[in-house]
Amino acid sequence: MSFGMSLSNWVVMLVFLLGLLTNANAQTITSSAEDFETNDFSKFPWEHPGDASWTIISYEKNSGTYSARAGTIDHDERAALRVTLDCVPGDITFYRKVSSESDYDHLEFYIDSVEMDKWSGEEDWAEVSFHVDGGKRTFEWTYSKDGSESEGDDTAWIDDIVFPVGGTTGPAGIPFKRGVNLTGWFQYVSSVRQIQFTKFTKQDLINIKSLGCDVIRLPIELHLMTNGGPDYTIDPLFYYFLDQIIDWAEELELHLILDNHSSYPGPTDPSIGNILVPVWTQMAQRYKDRSTYIYYEVLNEPHDISDTTWNEIQQEVIDAIRAVDQKHTIIVGPAGWNSYNNLRKMPRYRD
Repeated sequence: MSFGMSLSNWVVMLVFLLGLLTNANAQTITSSAEDFETNDFSKFPWEHPGDASWTIISYEKNSGTYSARAGTIDHDERAALRVTLDCVPGDITFYRKVSSESDYDHLEFYIDSVEMDKWSGEEDWAEVSFHVDGGKRTFEWTYSKDGSESEGDDTAWIDDIVFPVGGTTGPAGIPFKRGVNLTGWFQYVSSVRQIQFTKFTKQDLINIKSLGCDVIRLPIELHLMTNGGPDYTIDPLFYYFLDQIIDWAEELELHLILDNHSSYPGPTDPSIGNILVPVWTQMAQRYKDRSTYIYYEVLNEPHDISDTTWNEIQQEVIDAIRAVDQKHTIIVGPAGWNSYNNLRKMPRYRD
């Protein structure tokens, strides 16, 4: 986490991220995003009624690589994009852009065939939001033209849609409420032999618990606890140290988050999966039989890496962990320094 972030903000962010992926019981979530980054319309059951189909394009988008563009139509025609989903009460939000004949050729948005709003002329990317009642709902975006004249690019675009869709993921409840980072212990070192293990002791954990804390986040330069590439074999001395801390945490019934704090503050390398997969496979193999007081945090604040690349890497890491450990909760986060702005671009991971 950024050192400028307060403890209370860290707890809020951690609890939110923990709710995104867990091996605990399921509950209903309240959003699902469509950013067209699949480069097709396969993510949702999209339909294309009207005189022309919408297309995926890359030269104009609100964010990421792709957006959806209205199909090319003639006068008195319409290009519609429609989807019907089971919703929970909430809001639908999306970004739209229009370049058309003002007051005549419109991008229109409908919920259950009721027009909610329409836009024409030169409208740059902007976010809009509309309330949605629970139940089966049909959403439609239609670009329609009148009987004459065309101006601008004569089209419309949409991107970054967030639907209030129900699903089954996330924990039944967060088992901890108050915590602290133990920074500078397994952090700011270039190898395991630089760790000053006696900097903290079991008594420190007892003192932390006496202050009302029930969770500790342990930042670890995990990639530097290995012999390096290509195998990234974890040093046995690291296990010797970490096993003792896990013993203490379990005895004291303190939740312990093993936070991979590597590559901070430098940019996240697009090839970082070549390190993350082997180190987390080894960690999961080592601790698969330990108590559920132990958590795996894939990587602290990935940044300067595209959402698409990071999302794919994180899924590979999840799959590698689950191949050997189906027990422990995995904490995930989006690119952009784990920013909430990037949460809409993070998929609902397979797990």
